Amino acid sequence: MIDVEHRTADLREACPIAGRTAIEQLAIRWLSATPAFQFEITGLLADDSTVAYRWSYDVPGEAGSVALQGITWMTCNDGTISEALVCFDSYGLMHGLGLLGQADTR
Repeated sequence: MIDVEHRTADLREACPIAGRTAIEQLAIRWLSATPAFQFEITGLLADDSTVAYRWSYDVPGEAGSVALQGITWMTCNDGTISEALVCFDSYGLMHGLGLLGQADTR
């Protein structure tokens, strides 16, 4: 799994996460460290193997609320997600959370 929210220390690259156990552990660590947030699905299209949905996300940031909108596209085979593409302003999220000042921007 490649998740753009989980990046190298300098924020230049997304970190690959390999295997169910690693993905589960990452999700548990991330969600336990995440403040309360609002997530709402605002539109949905689906068939037997594909789902696409629009969403909005609101999380406490460094200087107030950080509001994002995005789209997720997922493909499933035999009940397992085989592809998950999530499009949103990751720069806006990192900036709103105050994480960009921590990165080496050379």
